[in-house]
Amino acid sequence: MLRSRFRAISAGANEAVNLKGAQVAGALVFDPELLEHVPGRCRRLTVDGLTYTGVPETGPGWDWLDLLRHGTPSYAAQPYQRLAARYRALGDERQVREILMAQRDDQLARTDPNWAERLWGRITKYTLGYGYQPWRALIFLAAVLVLSCVLAVVLGWHGALAQAKDTAAAGQPCTVMQRVSVGLDLNLPVGASLARAGCGLPKNAASETAAWLTGIGWVLRVLAWTFAALFIAGFTGAVRKT
Repeated sequence: MLRSRFRAISAGANEAVNLKGAQVAGALVFDPELLEHVPGRCRRLTVDGLTYTGVPETGPGWDWLDLLRHGTPSYAAQPYQRLAARYRALGDERQVREILMAQRDDQLARTDPNWAERLWGRITKYTLGYGYQPWRALIFLAAVLVLSCVLAVVLGWHGALAQAKDTAAAGQPCTVMQRVSVGLDLNLPVGASLARAGCGLPKNAASETAAWLTGIGWVLRVLAWTFAALFIAGFTGAVRKT
């Protein structure tokens, strides 16, 4: 129990509190009156290999997860995994995900990953929450879907789309519903919308707007497939790395 009037101040190479490899048979209570390292704050605590029961009890001025990230001298996986295991035992999966995401942030920030791993880390952080929040990819997919529909409606109004020759209004502008359907077809990873029948690029598709719609359509389709694949990878846990 490091609480009440417990104070620890250190300098140089030594941490203020060294709990490396310690075993606490009961609860870990951490609420010191003062915990500092001069200069800097990242050498206040060493906890790699620390084991305890339950979850650490901290006072209002302390946050154990924040200490792991900003109060320890270097990255270590074990403290995060231990904390996550304790919350998993309590059935708090939301907190488990937050801890493992914080671990991945710390790993990328305080180890020396190559540029490819760092780039992949940034992509998976924002699109998947490192695989722990795969629903984020669905939000990006929905945004691409909306964007494609808007572009199809706007560019279709300016001549990028026309009624097919076998329709009663051949060569005339497509209806709004048809243009929205074209927008859906631009990026849906699978299938095609039924309402699109009878509407497409005009036969003389040399217009600038038709060319723009064709080019943007390919880009949007690639993005849609990418976000769909990321969602599947995140949902199955294929991208998680702790």
